[in-house]
Amino acid sequence: MKRTITIFNMITSLKVTRKFVAVFTLVAAMHTLSVRGQTLMFYGASDDTDELVLFNANTGTTTVVGDFNASDIEAMKFNPDYTTLYAIDAGQLGTVDLLSGNFLPLPNPIGNNLQGSDGSLDADDVDAMAFNPTTGELYGCIRDYSWFSTHGHLIKIDPVTGQYIPDAFGSGTDYVPVQSNGNRVHIDGMAFIGNTLYAVQNNNGSGNHLVIIDLTNGNTTDLGQLQTGGTDLDDVEAMSSLPDGRLFVTVGGNGGSQSRRIYEVQNLDPSQCVEIGRYGNGDDFEGSVARMIPAAPDNDNDSVDDETDLDDDNDGIPDVEEGCAYDDLDFTVN
Repeated sequence: MKRTITIFNMITSLKVTRKFVAVFTLVAAMHTLSVRGQTLMFYGASDDTDELVLFNANTGTTTVVGDFNASDIEAMKFNPDYTTLYAIDAGQLGTVDLLSGNFLPLPNPIGNNLQGSDGSLDADDVDAMAFNPTTGELYGCIRDYSWFSTHGHLIKIDPVTGQYIPDAFGSGTDYVPVQSNGNRVHIDGMAFIGNTLYAVQNNNGSGNHLVIIDLTNGNTTDLGQLQTGGTDLDDVEAMSSLPDGRLFVTVGGNGGSQSRRIYEVQNLDPSQCVEIGRYGNGDDFEGSVARMIPAAPDNDNDSVDDETDLDDDNDGIPDVEEGCAYDDLDFTVN
């Protein structure tokens, strides 16, 4: 007998047989089929190992998915409907295969010779990205390592072609400078809550402040130093949000005892960062993306997920407990 199970919305289809028990184990870890209730999952970009890493905040477990086959992933975000995970490898936008970790570049690099008030710029190092859930627009922030750089530069990117959008901020204006605050000139992470763009602004990883970026002119509103228990967070490299309004930040590899730790910015108050957990594998997480995995259905109301109830060989033992010891079960994610 052949059975098809829909797990959740994702553009992938996976056929499980006896030969693919390991793959099923990974999928089970990702989507926690046997656990009732929603699961808070983080998808991390480990810069030191160039791997996609999953952290399950419900269980505290970490799973290494696989290599990006790209060496400079510094930003990562899901699109607004959570069907595709995007990432930026230096100046190249692409998508990430959730089952292998492989980075798939889009047809074009983000681009060079962007025009604006600071002259011509190349988008060859984009360190932050965020989708506006209201409009679907993708924003990025160029990090300029020039000695005279005093701020980042906000751009818009086409998620289909991978190229920057010309005249995104007006005729002849492909970018807007992001206002610096003191010596804090770098944007290392961005995330939208509604139509508001939040970001972490710092000086090469020091002095990490939560700011709001104006989408029209790049002006910033400084909300204060990110702190946990009265201690400043150091080397904050990634920011993420959920549709329910929660905001998260992740510390990179130079944060001492804070490294690899994920914090929720409670009530959007930068002084109230509470630890969610810590990636157990990988290091220097330049991207870390939150996602709520919905509970698997339980149509017979027996408090056991429908997937766990399956017993294709009718031996009285759920298939999940048998390690997928049956043939021709299709897991379709659509």
